Formats: sequence, structure tokens, C-alpha cells
Amino acid sequence: MLNHRGEYRFGWAGKESPAIAAFTAAGPVVSQAMNLVAVVAALAVGITTGALFTFLRLPLPAPPELPGVVAILGIYVGYVGIERLGWGFDLLEALGF
Repeated sequence: MLNHRGEYRFGWAGKESPAIAAFTAAGPVVSQAMNLVAVVAALAVGITTGALFTFLRLPLPAPPELPGVVAILGIYVGYVGIERLGWGFDLLEALGF
């Protein structure tokens, strides 16, 4: 996660694994390729999960209606917008975590 100072913080209290540190040191080209892979993987997992839950006749673990899905998309768009504007307050840091 990118905090308000432009530093990447992964894990609890800013601690990161060596694998994450190596990945972030690799630079934006790897990050962009990984983002595409993550999006495709997330789509595949979502389709598989939705199909499995429907097959087993279980309630979906997500909003089953379009307005719920759009609300989740809105949360993401708001997050990205504020992050790009550089606004924000590190609440966990202020609380001492």
C-alpha cells in the first residue's frame, strides 16, 4: 500500500516480506505486468467461486445485485482518486501501529 508519504507499506506496521521488497524494487514495468496478471487471476477466481457457490446452491459471498457491485466499484474509484490526489491521513500510524 502506498501511504501519504509515497512509501510502500506492506503487512502489519509497515513490515514487509523479502519477496515483496524484491518485487517493489523491480520497478514499474514488473508492477504493470503483475497488475494485469492479478486482474486476470482475480477474474478467474471470481468466476470459479461464483460458479461453485451457484452449483452448491449457497448464497454468493458478494452483493448479488448490480447496485451492490457498482457500490464496490465506487469504493475502489474513490480510493484511487484520493490516492492519486495525494490526500490522506495515516490513521494506523497516528494510533501507533
